Amino acid sequence: LYTGALWPIFLEENYGPNTVRKTWEKMGSIPGNNVIATIDSSLTQNHSSSLRESLKQYAVWRFFTGTRADAYHFSEGATYPTSIELATHSNYYFIDTQDPYVPVTRGGMNFFILSGTPPALYINFNGNEVIDWDVIVIGFRSGAISYQVEMSLDSFQLGTMNVRKAGTDYLAVMPVNSDTRHQSELGGSYGV
Repeated sequence: LYTGALWPIFLEENYGPNTVRKTWEKMGSIPGNNVIATIDSSLTQNHSSSLRESLKQYAVWRFFTGTRADAYHFSEGATYPTSIELATHSNYYFIDTQDPYVPVTRGGMNFFILSGTPPALYINFNGNEVIDWDVIVIGFRSGAISYQVEMSLDSFQLGTMNVRKAGTDYLAVMPVNSDTRHQSELGGSYGV
């Protein structure tokens, strides 16, 4: 119930109260398996967005739940369970993290917490080119506005970026499965 309810709540709170209804009405007017294409089309036509962009935003919103809830994401996010990080790192000379729980379903995400004292970090992402990945880095600030930046990835799902940690409690590196091309679950891997 939790995972099935959050997506429509996100759509309603982020795009407006008629978003889900309009999308369902459009799905009902077109025969066949059209869920993904209809959601994408509805977001594009009605909100100047897309399914891929919404999946990235949805991942960020899920990060800001429970003890990390703020005034900019789910209105009742403080009552939701706090999303759990895959790992926390505080030593940065070299980290090679393989995710044992790759988010193979569309919209899936995991995240790593980078805490400690370095004022800036160099992050390298090596994704699996079978899946369309997006990587978002959140600079979390408790009791203040957090920031987020997106890493540019090439066609092989590789990317690097320098991120400033100064002024944040920690950084969260969040690979998101934003693949909208496939109807079934995908296999894959990535390393941060």
